[in-house]
Amino acid sequence: LCETKYDGFRTQFHKNGDEITLFTRRLENVTHAFPDAVDFIRRGFPDEDFIAEGEIVGFKDNKPLPFQTVLQRVRRKYDIQATMKNVPIKIFLYDLIYFKEPVVDEPIIKRREILESAVDCSIDELNLSDAVKVGPENIGDAVELFNKSLSEGHEGIMIKNCAEPYIPGIRGKKMLKFKAEPETLDAVIVGGTKGIGKRGEFIGSYEIALRDEYGELQTITKIGSGLSDDDLANLTKQMKELIISEKGTRITVQPKIVLEIKYSEIVKSPEYPAGYSLRFPIVKGIRTDKGVEDIDTIERLESMYYGE
Repeated sequence: LCETKYDGFRTQFHKNGDEITLFTRRLENVTHAFPDAVDFIRRGFPDEDFIAEGEIVGFKDNKPLPFQTVLQRVRRKYDIQATMKNVPIKIFLYDLIYFKEPVVDEPIIKRREILESAVDCSIDELNLSDAVKVGPENIGDAVELFNKSLSEGHEGIMIKNCAEPYIPGIRGKKMLKFKAEPETLDAVIVGGTKGIGKRGEFIGSYEIALRDEYGELQTITKIGSGLSDDDLANLTKQMKELIISEKGTRITVQPKIVLEIKYSEIVKSPEYPAGYSLRFPIVKGIRTDKGVEDIDTIERLESMYYGE
């Protein structure tokens, strides 16, 4: 099953009796931010208990807005009505976990059928995700959906195994994201640790940082993978000229060298001041064309975390 991948706020919609509650994929309650979404869901579903999953996408002039705009609504604690006006939304549903009874053990293709029969999509703001069932005989339909999704301003497509039951938090080979280009982060080196063993002559581990809302640099992780010995030698030479302080094997440097980073996942982490970190970070390249003023922000990192 191939579905459009929306650049939205992944949400679980819970209805229990008369109450509708919205949760993030990490089960943070965000109902306060989307009173309009509660209304759309109430109008579009029959009066049954259910749990559905989908994306809340900002839309203006019939075009999707960047994910960060939707995140503004989540952060806002007061004057939600004004934010609703500035960031109108649409909902795109793609999965069902519960409808009158648990359906998690049903294959996704069956859950999709139940969802389609349950939802009234005559409301413009409530939609099912664009989807197509694909096999060897119609692989071109997946390509067509991918191109259509990009042309409409969306991220790409999700590819799901039709036979799979609902397994929380699992992607792997059972659920793949196919985008035009994997997202990366531009971060600046603020420190490092001298290597050991055969890399003892190099600075082999680098502390990298992003800018916060005040323009201050906040460390998000340490990284050493993805660099050749030539890269390490070059970076070590540059960093020695930028040293601010040294303590044991650790050095602090002026924030001048920008790295492009790829990674497997963004995670919350109390270890770093930013509150977030990267799992399995790898250096994709050294961005000699960029300075510290060009690096990514904690705000973007946060929006990517909620949008994963």
